[in-house]
Amino acid sequence: MKKFARTAIAAVTVAMLAFAGACGSGSASSSSSSGSSASSAETVTIGTSNDAPLAYIDKSGNLTGIDGDIMMAIAKENGWKVKNSVTSFSTLIASLNTNKIDISNDAMFITPVRQKQVNFSEPFYVLHDAIIVKKSETSVKDYDQLKGKPLGTVTGTAYADLLNTLSPGKVKLFDSQATMVQAIVNGDIYGAITDQPVAAYSLKQNPSLPIRVVNPETPHFSNDVAPCVRKADKDRLAAINSGLKKIKADGTYDKIMKKWDMPASSFIK
Repeated sequence: MKKFARTAIAAVTVAMLAFAGACGSGSASSSSSSGSSASSAETVTIGTSNDAPLAYIDKSGNLTGIDGDIMMAIAKENGWKVKNSVTSFSTLIASLNTNKIDISNDAMFITPVRQKQVNFSEPFYVLHDAIIVKKSETSVKDYDQLKGKPLGTVTGTAYADLLNTLSPGKVKLFDSQATMVQAIVNGDIYGAITDQPVAAYSLKQNPSLPIRVVNPETPHFSNDVAPCVRKADKDRLAAINSGLKKIKADGTYDKIMKKWDMPASSFIK
């Protein structure tokens, strides 16, 4: 059960481009306030793999990112005190079902296999992929224009299969997002495919990069993502869904999505 395309694009990748500097490692945990100061407030432990810009712990020890900010807004609506727990993505569901965490919140795709093990809330958003090319390549709009070109992606991602259909024998795999982007800048490859939020975050953190992010009209991947809870946690599931509905109604959801440069096609109203 992997994250599909974003398996290999973790916080360490972002750090190599000096983008966030906020991503930690290991299984350390930290606490952050949800906005409720009542001592009787429920403490909820939220698990993440510390993956910027999706869900990660910032320099102040607070949960942030796209999923992170949405969950913190929901926690505030419910008056929860939040404790953060960092673990690998592959162990999030196991940590949930062994009561080490109460919520897994890490841009996890909703799949039938996972639905047998946990309960997902209503989707937060739709995760798409994006194309990265040189800034000067202004005509590129979709995958067809990449055919036959030298292309790249990060090792371990599902995008390699797509690239091999577009340019058989001309695909390079990279150990990190940083080296992949540099290969585009250097002209070693024509373009690359990665997750849309990660591509947008790369450019936002380093605007001087001579690259362009293209959001294809028809993405190769288009998956709903959501946090999940234990099967027995019906009340917590209801609280997440209720909080999500409230932050959508008051405009908080839209503000968070725009803050992280999510395309309109990713919004779920």
